[in-house]
Amino acid sequence: MTPKELTDARLRLGLSKEQLAAVLPVSGIRTIDKWESGQRGIPDTVATLIEVMLEFPGVRKYLVSKINSPIR
Repeated sequence: MTPKELTDARLRLGLSKEQLAAVLPVSGIRTIDKWESGQRGIPDTVATLIEVMLEFPGVRKYLVSKINSPIR
């Protein structure tokens, strides 16, 4: 996945950088910024999860619903 593909996918999913960082989860939007600018390579696991969220909207909905949910 290229940086542009990641940005396009995030926008198609309707996620802010903050939301994507929380879904993955990564340390914050700086990581997303580095991936989208090409400063850091996008891990294959991240690319796969993005592709799954694009293919299966229910997965995206489920993951986004967990962003503010308490850990159980």
